[in-house]
Amino acid sequence: MTINRRRFIRLDEIPEKTHLTIGDILDAVDSGQLTFSALIDACNLSALIKLNDRWQVAAAFNYNGMVKLVDDVSK
Repeated sequence: MTINRRRFIRLDEIPEKTHLTIGDILDAVDSGQLTFSALIDACNLSALIKLNDRWQVAAAFNYNGMVKLVDDVSK
C-alpha cells in the first residue's frame, strides 16, 4: 500500500495540526506576510515571452502540482 504524503496542510486543518488559528493565518495574509498556494491540475497552459515588442508562445504544457498565488489573488 502506497501512502501519499502531502507537504502542506489545508486551511481547515490548521487548528488541529498547529498552535495557530485560522484567524492568525488570515491576518498574516491580509498584512502581506503570507500568501496562499493552490493545488491545480490544468491542461493546455502556456508560457509567453516578449520578443521584439510582440508576445510569443514559448511553451505549451500540462501541469499538476502546487502553485504560489500572488498577493492580490490571496486576499
